[in-house]
Amino acid sequence: MLEKFLRNNKIDFKCKVDLSKLTYFQTGNTAEFVIYPNNGEELKLISDFLKSQYIAYKVIGATTNLLFLDDVKYDIIVSLRRFNRIEINEQKKFVKAEAGVMLPRLVRILAGKGIRGFEGLEGIPGTVGGAIFMNAGAYGYEISDNLIDVVVLTKKGGIKPFFKKDLRFAFRHSIFREKDIGIILDTRFHIEHGNKDEINEKIRYFRDNRRTYQEHGYRNLGSIFATQDLYSEIANHHLGYKLILYFLRKLNAVLKPSDNKLLNKVTCCYFNLRFKKQPFSHKTMNCLINNNITSKKAVEYIAIIRDLIKDSVPLENEIVHKIDLRH
Repeated sequence: MLEKFLRNNKIDFKCKVDLSKLTYFQTGNTAEFVIYPNNGEELKLISDFLKSQYIAYKVIGATTNLLFLDDVKYDIIVSLRRFNRIEINEQKKFVKAEAGVMLPRLVRILAGKGIRGFEGLEGIPGTVGGAIFMNAGAYGYEISDNLIDVVVLTKKGGIKPFFKKDLRFAFRHSIFREKDIGIILDTRFHIEHGNKDEINEKIRYFRDNRRTYQEHGYRNLGSIFATQDLYSEIANHHLGYKLILYFLRKLNAVLKPSDNKLLNKVTCCYFNLRFKKQPFSHKTMNCLINNNITSKKAVEYIAIIRDLIKDSVPLENEIVHKIDLRH
């Protein structure tokens, strides 16, 4: 029935998709259907049909924050990959970007026009929609800084704008993390011109800095937990480790290492953590890497860290469990 509906409405889709080849982290089993709408109208058509048939589905962007499981067969996935249009309105001083636009592409296009205020977002490998969902940011910049509004396909099937003041932005947080109000379709941001050379110099600096201090050798999902310092979060709940961390930080201030191998090793020894394959980055234990590990091992590692921090900060990555065919 679904396949007939999609063919009749000329909506692109694929069947029996190997998610380990589709997803950014390269994990996951298969999806019965992956559907590719071209615009909001097609997405609404799909959503209305699936709801009428009581069929659940998962909406994805670039999957740079999603952990799909190897032992789960997924049903319906809707990809916003083709929501990738950008429109700059110089006269009214805004840029409109659809939810599937990749952040690095948006920043580069704006920088090419001499538009400032987005430089620190260049290295975040996600989509605009995903960034809004979690209020992504780096180097003092957040996606919400210049936001005007967000257009959403609501759960009731309407298309509605939400202004910035209504979206409850905080550190790595928005209203979209609190409750399911719908699917982000597109966004508008204020734009302001600056010195093009200074803008590009900032982007180069942030890019070089990111390569030094953040993982780039392995596929990864960025920060596992919504904190700027996982080690301090752990120390808040373990006094002995807090003293060790204090002295190691003093040592690192002198040695200035480019990674946290020593701190990671000491942390693992202190808490008696042993791994056949290291599931975290040398840069930080708050970054899950695909070092040929299974999704099961990844989930186990996340659970270990969650226990160490006593669930004190929210999970930033999303573990995608089974999508039931029926609500």
